[in-house]
Amino acid sequence: MNIARRGRLFAQRKKRRLMEKSGSCNFNLIGLERRRFKYLSDWFTTFLELQWRYIILSCLMAFCFTWFFFGLLWWGIFAAKKDTECIIGVNSFVTALLFSIETQHTIGYGTRAITDACASGIILIMLQSTVGVIIQCIATGIIFAKLARPKLRAATVIFSKQAVVCQQDGDLCLMFRVGNMRTSQMMDIKINAFLVKSKLTKEGELISFYQEHLSVTTEAEDEFYFLAWPIKAKHKITENSPLYSLSPEDLLKAEFEIIIVLEAICEATGGSIQVRTSYLPGEILWGHKLAALFPRHTTGRVKNWKYTIDFTKFNDTLPVNIPDFSARELNKRRGSKVSKIRFESECETFSNNEVYLTSSSEPKKIV
Repeated sequence: MNIARRGRLFAQRKKRRLMEKSGSCNFNLIGLERRRFKYLSDWFTTFLELQWRYIILSCLMAFCFTWFFFGLLWWGIFAAKKDTECIIGVNSFVTALLFSIETQHTIGYGTRAITDACASGIILIMLQSTVGVIIQCIATGIIFAKLARPKLRAATVIFSKQAVVCQQDGDLCLMFRVGNMRTSQMMDIKINAFLVKSKLTKEGELISFYQEHLSVTTEAEDEFYFLAWPIKAKHKITENSPLYSLSPEDLLKAEFEIIIVLEAICEATGGSIQVRTSYLPGEILWGHKLAALFPRHTTGRVKNWKYTIDFTKFNDTLPVNIPDFSARELNKRRGSKVSKIRFESECETFSNNEVYLTSSSEPKKIV
C-alpha cells in the first residue's frame, strides 16, 4: 500500500478520543445522584477547580457581603442607642459601612472607634474580627493552592504529536518523545502507557474500555528517565505486547487509543505532577523515526559552552525502511530463515563426514 493511499485513509478517519492531547478526559458524566451536594461538601477542591474569574468573583462577593452585613449591624446599634456614645464617628449607614471595613481588616484610621459604653458593640467587634480573619485565611489558602497547583508545572512537559513504529536492534518498537521546557529538573520520573480498546470475552461480554499495559523504557531499555534533554520513550513490541500482531494494514482500520501518563516530583516545589497525552492509530506512523534534535557538527553544537537543542524539530519524523508486516510475522520469518540455515548446515555436515552404523554384525561404513 503506497504512502498516498495511507494518507487518504488516515485523513478519512474520525477522531474520537478518550483523552485529548492536552491530557483532559473527554467524558460527560450523567446520572450522578446528589452530585451538587457532594461537590459542596468538598468545597475546597471545588473552588480549586474553578476558573480564576470565578474564584476572584467569589472572594469579592464574600468580602462585600460581610462588609455590608456588619455595616448594617453597626448602623442598627447606632440607631438603637443614639443617646449613648457607643461608636465614635458613626452617624449614618455610610460611616457604619466604613467602620465595618476598618474593623474587619484592622485598618484603624483613628476617626472612628468603639467605646466601652455598650456591651453589644464589644461583642460585635469581636465577632467581626474573627469572621474577617477566617475569610482572609480561606481566600489566601485557595489562591495560594491555585497558584501552586502542579498543573502549571505540567504544562511545560511536552510530548511529540505523533508516535512512530521503527526498528531498533532488529526489533520493532513504538517510540515517542518527551521533553522538559524548563531548566529545572524533575525527580522520580515514571512513564506508564496502556492501550484502550473494545474486547469481546469468551462469554460474549463486551468490554468497552479494555486496558492493556504497555511496558515503556528508555532507548537503553532502562526505567530511569532523566529529562535534562528530550528523550525517546520506547515500547518494544514483543510476544507479550498487545501490538504484536499489528501490521500497517491493521493500523489503518484499528480502533484503539494509547494513553501515556507521566508522573514526577517537581524539583522547585517538591509537589507531585502528572502529565497525560494519547495517540490514536492515525497518529502512529509506521516506518518513521523521530528526527534528531542535536546538531552533529561541532560548530553548531556548542554555543557559549552549552549544548544546543533544536526544539523546532521536536515533532519532526523521518521515513525509514522497515518490514511492512507485524512483529509476529517478522519473528516467524526469522525463525523459518534460521531453521533453513540450520538445516542446510546440518546437511552439509552430514555429507562431509563419515557415519558408522553399529549392529550385531560387523560395522558398515557409509560415505
